[in-house]
Amino acid sequence: MTVLTGIALCWGATPVSAAENAPVGWESAALDLQKAHAITQGEGVTVAVLDSGINPDHPALKGRVTKVGPDFYDSDGLTTGDQGYGVHGTAMVSDVLKVAPKAKIITTRVINDSHDEKIERSETGVSPIAEGIDFAVENGANVISLSLGGGVINELRGDELAAAARAVPKGVTLLAAPGNSGDEDNEGNYPAART
Repeated sequence: MTVLTGIALCWGATPVSAAENAPVGWESAALDLQKAHAITQGEGVTVAVLDSGINPDHPALKGRVTKVGPDFYDSDGLTTGDQGYGVHGTAMVSDVLKVAPKAKIITTRVINDSHDEKIERSETGVSPIAEGIDFAVENGANVISLSLGGGVINELRGDELAAAARAVPKGVTLLAAPGNSGDEDNEGNYPAART
């Protein structure tokens, strides 16, 4: 698909067994962040993390998130502070800040932490993911992180592809999840597995 040409992989798929045996903090060495940080730490870049919301009081995030957008996935009734709200999103924002500690971070909730639930359309019929992409672009994102997958995204639909197609010509880079299972069970469950 031509719209996917603007989508980049943010993380190589690593087999689960290798990830389980990896030492704590292996990402820094694997990505050679010390060298990368000598070149840039994300100054002047705005990264939008579209995920399950965040815990803004988490020590890794406190005072480091520029803007928290609307909850586009409000159909489950969860809010900040509820159990099961923002666990994955908090982790993903923390990971972005490890790679680009001086980047501006904006975030909005487009999924929940239950990977088995399907995305529900809003009253307008637009998916939360599409709404999140548009929100990110409207708020100056240079990069949009979509670490989404599993049961919530068995297929990208027209509104999500249209939102990506609106973002890419504006110079926005979309980072799509390749999945966590190496070459097993990723096709059809993670956006980057479809390329």
